[in-house]
Amino acid sequence: MSLRRRLALAFLLVAALAGALEALMGYGSFRNLVERDIQGDLVEVTERVRRSLELTPSGPRLARGEIFGSHYVFGFRLLDGEEVVLEGGFAPREGEAWRTWKTAWQGYTLEVSLRVEEYRRALAAYLRAMVLPLAPLVGLAGLLGLFLAHRLTRPLALLGQALDHLSRLRFPQALPEPPERELARVVEAFNRMVRAVQVALERERAFTRHASHELRTPLAVLQAQVEALKGGYLPPEQALPEMERALSRAKATLAGLLDLARLQGDLSPLELGAFLRARLPRDVVARLPRTPAWVLGHEGLLERVLENLLDNAWLHGKPPVEVLSLIHI
Repeated sequence: MSLRRRLALAFLLVAALAGALEALMGYGSFRNLVERDIQGDLVEVTERVRRSLELTPSGPRLARGEIFGSHYVFGFRLLDGEEVVLEGGFAPREGEAWRTWKTAWQGYTLEVSLRVEEYRRALAAYLRAMVLPLAPLVGLAGLLGLFLAHRLTRPLALLGQALDHLSRLRFPQALPEPPERELARVVEAFNRMVRAVQVALERERAFTRHASHELRTPLAVLQAQVEALKGGYLPPEQALPEMERALSRAKATLAGLLDLARLQGDLSPLELGAFLRARLPRDVVARLPRTPAWVLGHEGLLERVLENLLDNAWLHGKPPVEVLSLIHI
């Protein structure tokens, strides 16, 4: 079962339990009120019968007067032990709801029975009034729970899709932050992670491009020197210095690129004019600022940049080659 369905089912069960508990509590409270009313009516009817009874030499009898003309439906029996001495009113019938109250009167036992069918119907009507609306209310609560579950789990569903795309190196767009604070923190952390992974991957790709570009020249020099040695076109004393310089250049390039990729390179302040004057060939025209221009960089990588610019200028341009500093103080 999905999390969305579990949340909707939990919301439905909670709503059903809350509705049932409220109905039971209301029914219990109403039933207590009905019981108090029944008890009060029994006491009132008993007192009415007691006031209507009188004791004569021939035995107890019912005084004149109509005591059964009220809205109560009741009957009474006056018992001497187990023997019925006097009775009147309505006798309880099978299948009907009656309540009996016994009390003492002049050495006799007065038993009064009150018909409580109306009270029972009132309780049943109250119970129906409480239970019947409960079903549509629980159904409405279930729909509301489904809606809330969909709203709560939608950010998780989007997060799952984004994680699937990220696992395939398909960087998703930034996810919208939900209004819920806890989910918003998770989504914000995921967006930061995506940006960090993207930056790291771009740095790796840039490193690969730069490494292949920077190492192409010294490797070409080494290959040319090796072929010249094999063919006997150059003596070893002429080829070895060039090969050593190419190897040194390749090592310096790798060290600089690794430092740059790890963000651990020794970045130091360099005066751009002095740096260029010390490394520009004599046949290059340099237009450098007269005032010192300081930059923060890696000396080895700056050398590689300068060499690449000069190589491209000599390869694709026409002499003379000019170097113009665009840094103005």
